[in-house]
Amino acid sequence: LQDDGIGLSAPQVGVNVQLMVFNPAGVKGEGEEIVLVNPVVYKFSKHLSVYEEGCLSFPGIYANVLVRVAFIFALIKI
Repeated sequence: LQDDGIGLSAPQVGVNVQLMVFNPAGVKGEGEEIVLVNPVVYKFSKHLSVYEEGCLSFPGIYANVLVRVAFIFALIKI
């Protein structure tokens, strides 16, 4: 099975920890994976944008969602 997701959080695979792995490039073979461990959001933009989002558990189903344009995290990169 091959899917084109850009990120996955630990609770999505049944692990109850605050951990997320994603690639901000969103394109296979580009960018690098970033690991967020216990991320804390310190600031976020007030600007919202519409973004099409899907779920790897339900391939082919997408919906438009409002997302914040930018966040500032405190994180540990591993």
